[in-house]
Amino acid sequence: MSSQPTSESNVLGKRVAPTEPPRQRVKRHKGLNAMTDAEAEKFKDIEILGAFKQTLRSSVYEHYVPRLERHFDGLGNFDKLVIRFECKHDNQDHSPVCRDRLKSGDGTRRLIVSAQACDRQRGVTQPASQLRDTEAATQYSEARHRAILVLQCARYRRSFESAVDDLHREEVDFLRPGTSLPTSATLSTTAKHLYSDSARDAALYLQQVPGALHLALDGWTAPTSESYLGVVIFWREESKIWRTVLEFIRLTEAHTGNYLAECIHRCLERFGITEKVMSACMDNASNNDTLVRRLKRLAPSFRGTKARLRCLAHIINLMAKAFMSLFSPPPKRTSKSTSEQSDNTTNQELEPDPAGEVDGAKLDHDLDVVKGVAADAIRIMKEKGVNVAGLARRVNDSAELNNIFRETVDRDPSLHGDARALTRRVATRWNTNRAALNSHIHFRDPVQLLTSHPKHDLKKYALDDDQWDLASELNNVLEVFQEPTDRFSQAEVPLIHQVIPELLTLKARLGDIRDNTPQQKIHPITQVAAQAALLVYEKYLGAIEESDIYVISVEDSDPKTRRLDAAHRGLVDASTSEETYEPPQATATHQARDQAKIRRRYRRIKNLMCPDRKLQWFADCGYDTKGIRSQAVQQFKERYATKAQTNNNNISSISEMGRGNIWTQNHSSSATASTYRANNDCIEAYFNSPCISSEIIAQHGGILGYWHHELKRRPAVARMALDYLTAPATSVDAERAFSGGRLMIDHLQHQMSAQTFQAQIAIGAWFGTPLLPDVSYATRIIEKHM
Repeated sequence: MSSQPTSESNVLGKRVAPTEPPRQRVKRHKGLNAMTDAEAEKFKDIEILGAFKQTLRSSVYEHYVPRLERHFDGLGNFDKLVIRFECKHDNQDHSPVCRDRLKSGDGTRRLIVSAQACDRQRGVTQPASQLRDTEAATQYSEARHRAILVLQCARYRRSFESAVDDLHREEVDFLRPGTSLPTSATLSTTAKHLYSDSARDAALYLQQVPGALHLALDGWTAPTSESYLGVVIFWREESKIWRTVLEFIRLTEAHTGNYLAECIHRCLERFGITEKVMSACMDNASNNDTLVRRLKRLAPSFRGTKARLRCLAHIINLMAKAFMSLFSPPPKRTSKSTSEQSDNTTNQELEPDPAGEVDGAKLDHDLDVVKGVAADAIRIMKEKGVNVAGLARRVNDSAELNNIFRETVDRDPSLHGDARALTRRVATRWNTNRAALNSHIHFRDPVQLLTSHPKHDLKKYALDDDQWDLASELNNVLEVFQEPTDRFSQAEVPLIHQVIPELLTLKARLGDIRDNTPQQKIHPITQVAAQAALLVYEKYLGAIEESDIYVISVEDSDPKTRRLDAAHRGLVDASTSEETYEPPQATATHQARDQAKIRRRYRRIKNLMCPDRKLQWFADCGYDTKGIRSQAVQQFKERYATKAQTNNNNISSISEMGRGNIWTQNHSSSATASTYRANNDCIEAYFNSPCISSEIIAQHGGILGYWHHELKRRPAVARMALDYLTAPATSVDAERAFSGGRLMIDHLQHQMSAQTFQAQIAIGAWFGTPLLPDVSYATRIIEKHM
């Protein structure tokens, strides 16, 4: 009896994968669903909704209760039918999502993002409204398989070849015998399709974001010598801040400010968000000054220098470099033809940045600033430093010295831990100075044995007793820079209102070091180094003042910060407690005039939109708050008064109706009068109202949660607060994106095109955000191109 051939009878001895079921064609709408709105309008709501529900396939609809709305034009004529999706969980913060009845092809992106936000608010960790389609997850789909491979390569910075190599093919065949893998060229094409389509959807999503958008910018040169400008975008969804790469722009001309501005403007135009960008955070390179001025001319809604945010991480890095310049001055740049360097230059040799993230313009600017502010300090006293970078380089670059050093470490019973090598110093990272010092101090005995041996010719790297003491002191003092640096190293980069208090604390601590406030034994050169760092602070404090975003958004952390800042300026004794601290009063002396100048600067970076402080702190300190208040009022009128005026008109119309009726002129209740006469949705009313307690803000989950809740009561003021408070403090996010870029394209990957690289960076960054939620969303896009 003959039998049908089975998968085991294949001539190659392999099982054959079952044929993938053909994808079903989308059925054309029939019956009521095929009618136009004008035709369907004659039916009852329950009939229209019943037919509409038959077309719903995504599991996200389980989160909603659909309701029908009939819209009419201004003359009362029927216009269209709209489906209103309301949250079935009675979440008051979950706003309904509306969609035209006939626009079912628009997809479920808005419904998914809104449902996921609702699930997070309700503490649901595995919501039924997740994007993943159950059937799609259980049945094999070639499109879904491609989506997984492309996203895997993009997210984890892998080459397309690694996704289709022999071992991976073996693994796939083991799990699902007979499955064919796409070629690397197919994956590259798929990635471009996914990027182009999701970019269009991302543009629509960003255009509909209710609040302002913020940018962070930084430049990068790839190992293949191609230059890119990274554009990172920040936006708010309810009380959560999202940040991701918007685009990696390939630069083909000299990096002038005008050219960079034109590139950014074209990027914003492509996404249709030019009018929504409120600020741009970047480093302090001089070409960025030209950039913001040119961008203002190209996009009049961008306010130029007023909208420019200085990267505070860069400023702190410059302060630390200026501090260290007294101990190891930056090396002078020499031509490539120079074959030999002086002993001093060799002693200061720096490691290249391991991530290859050095931007030439920024490095030039850093060197100029550090040299300039250190010049005055160097003239005060004879240079005397602690040089450890040269020895670390010599030992680590020599196999013989490296082995001798390791053997010396192994023989020392007092040393513990796994470390067996001296830490190297990296030019662009100040914290490697402290790491190198700490390593030198930890291995003091092996270092002394190595440098004292005449055979190794390392005597020039030896430190005397005074230098060892100075190294220990310097290692301890550098800890004041470590705390703010660690703050920027967190996964969620902090915002302006969170960082400025730490910058003020750093300034106060440097003042204590300079003035030796604790009356400790401290070397004079350390005090001079602290003054050099403070010069950098003063240099950029004036630049920060150019932007009113710092004026309005920055949160004053606590009274201790104010006391420390006053103490380091000599206004109060450092031992003054927080309870007994009183703000200093102005006098007619020269010192008081100098203090008043610092006050004027200091007040410019205080918070106005924190409802537990407002202008009260300035008033308590005896400051003239008129200028600060008028600046905030002006910004409110220019950007947010339209919505407030709408509310005013509604209130005014009610009031006019009351004044037109003789019987409603008198005997008004206080509640009614306050409702009609007071408009809470204006900045003046906000300033005039009393401060609220910090406990109330904490109950809402923080300052952003509080203002999100206030959107219902006073939308214009709340929108202003949220727009200012969500501004980024640094451009570190752009630099982090570059770290992933180097993993994706190295010196050997010359065949990866710029278009593929840009697509991979973008979809890798977008995945898991509202711009590209998950695999199912990517699968639907890929299916269109198969």
